[in-house]
Amino acid sequence: MRGYSGIDTALSACLHFVRNSEIDDTTTDIFASVREKNITVVYVDFLGQSVRDSGILQSIAQQLDLGSQPYMRDDYLPFWDDLISLAYKKFGLVIVLDNAADFLATAPAEFFDLIEAFMVQFNHWFKLNKPCHLCFQMEKNILIADLLADH
Repeated sequence: MRGYSGIDTALSACLHFVRNSEIDDTTTDIFASVREKNITVVYVDFLGQSVRDSGILQSIAQQLDLGSQPYMRDDYLPFWDDLISLAYKKFGLVIVLDNAADFLATAPAEFFDLIEAFMVQFNHWFKLNKPCHLCFQMEKNILIADLLADH
């Protein structure tokens, strides 16, 4: 499975590390399918202002209107609790983190903490047969930014 394929489906292949070489014209169709299925999409640019101001967790939480915010930068327990609750309210969830290579290079502990928190809560979505994917867009891609930044 490459790129963003499968993000509209409940799969155990829920972590995506996407390189620009894996993005093509079908990517637009993939995200159109996501929207048709009412799957919630969160787009966060690691190099964006919201991440600089309040961190990754808070940037994701604000878009999802999660209940336990504001989060401390390294307090993942309430974050994954909120994502578990969200599994019973949404049709699915896709989190796209742009400029992920910069995230990994500058904050590797936080990068891996995010993966761990995501994986802890993932099984609730999977048992409900709902898509739940964490996508690391490794390099900035203007197509992804244009498709998702305002949605």
